[in-house]
Amino acid sequence: MVSSMPALANKKHIKLYTTAFPGETPKCSACHVDNLPKIDDGKHDENDYGKSIMKESEDPTADTYKKIGKTPTN
Repeated sequence: MVSSMPALANKKHIKLYTTAFPGETPKCSACHVDNLPKIDDGKHDENDYGKSIMKESEDPTADTYKKIGKTPTN
């Protein structure tokens, strides 16, 4: 599971989130502990919302985001 986490903020996952919640635009901090997550700085870790997505599925779909709900920051 850890190996798939850094991909959470990629374009694919943003598209899945916006498919689940049309009109919403998540920020990096919606799923990560830092607004501009950088793997090298150790700030790429997921916050509680990001962890809940990854706990539900290592390869989330739009339905995964619908099941978990909108981010608390959006």
